[in-house]
Amino acid sequence: MVPLASSSHYKSKFLAEVSHEICAPLSAILIYAHLLADNADDNLSEEEVGFANNIHDAGSGLLHLVNKVHDL
Repeated sequence: MVPLASSSHYKSKFLAEVSHEICAPLSAILIYAHLLADNADDNLSEEEVGFANNIHDAGSGLLHLVNKVHDL
Protein backbone atom coordinates (compact mmCIF):
# COMPACT_ATOMS: atom_id res chain seq x y z
CA MET A 1 0.00 0.00 0.00
CA VAL A 2 1.27 3.49 -0.94
CA PRO A 3 1.49 5.99 1.94
CA LEU A 4 -0.75 9.06 1.70
CA ALA A 5 2.16 11.51 1.34
CA SER A 6 3.61 9.48 -1.51
CA SER A 7 0.21 9.23 -3.19
CA SER A 8 -0.23 13.00 -2.97
CA HIS A 9 3.21 13.52 -4.49
CA TYR A 10 2.42 11.27 -7.46
CA LYS A 11 -0.96 12.94 -7.92
CA SER A 12 0.65 16.39 -8.00
CA LYS A 13 3.31 15.23 -10.41
CA PHE A 14 0.69 13.67 -12.69
CA LEU A 15 -1.42 16.86 -12.72
CA ALA A 16 1.64 18.96 -13.53
CA GLU A 17 2.59 16.67 -16.43
CA VAL A 18 -0.95 16.55 -17.82
CA SER A 19 -1.43 20.30 -17.61
CA HIS A 20 1.90 20.84 -19.38
CA GLU A 21 0.94 18.42 -22.17
CA ILE A 22 -2.43 20.15 -22.64
CA CYS A 23 -1.03 23.69 -22.76
CA ALA A 24 1.03 23.34 -25.95
CA PRO A 25 -1.76 22.18 -28.29
CA LEU A 26 -4.28 24.43 -26.56
CA SER A 27 -2.04 27.44 -27.14
CA ALA A 28 -1.85 26.57 -30.84
CA ILE A 29 -5.65 26.29 -31.02
CA LEU A 30 -5.98 29.71 -29.39
CA ILE A 31 -3.55 31.27 -31.88
CA TYR A 32 -5.32 29.73 -34.89
CA ALA A 33 -8.76 30.69 -33.60
CA HIS A 34 -7.57 34.25 -33.04
CA LEU A 35 -6.17 34.42 -36.58
CA LEU A 36 -9.44 33.13 -38.00
CA ALA A 37 -11.48 35.57 -35.92
CA ASP A 38 -9.36 38.47 -37.21
CA ASN A 39 -10.43 37.48 -40.74
CA ALA A 40 -7.56 39.47 -42.26
CA ASP A 41 -8.32 38.20 -45.79
CA ASP A 42 -12.01 38.97 -45.32
CA ASN A 43 -12.95 35.54 -46.64
CA LEU A 44 -15.04 34.28 -43.70
CA SER A 45 -18.70 34.92 -43.06
CA GLU A 46 -19.86 36.64 -39.88
CA GLU A 47 -21.07 33.25 -38.64
CA GLU A 48 -17.64 31.68 -39.20
CA VAL A 49 -15.92 34.57 -37.41
CA GLY A 50 -18.38 34.03 -34.55
CA PHE A 51 -17.45 30.33 -34.46
CA ALA A 52 -13.75 31.26 -34.31
CA ASN A 53 -14.48 33.66 -31.44
CA ASN A 54 -16.41 30.93 -29.61
CA ILE A 55 -13.48 28.53 -30.03
CA HIS A 56 -11.07 31.15 -28.74
CA ASP A 57 -13.28 32.02 -25.75
CA ALA A 58 -13.80 28.37 -24.81
CA GLY A 59 -10.10 27.62 -25.21
CA SER A 60 -9.17 30.60 -23.06
CA GLY A 61 -11.49 29.36 -20.34
CA LEU A 62 -9.97 25.91 -20.54
CA LEU A 63 -6.45 27.33 -20.40
CA HIS A 64 -7.42 29.33 -17.31
CA LEU A 65 -8.75 26.15 -15.69
CA VAL A 66 -5.61 24.18 -16.58
CA ASN A 67 -3.45 26.92 -15.09
CA LYS A 68 -5.49 26.81 -11.87
CA VAL A 69 -5.02 23.04 -11.66
CA HIS A 70 -1.32 23.46 -12.34
CA ASP A 71 -1.06 25.98 -9.49
CA LEU A 72 -2.52 23.49 -6.99
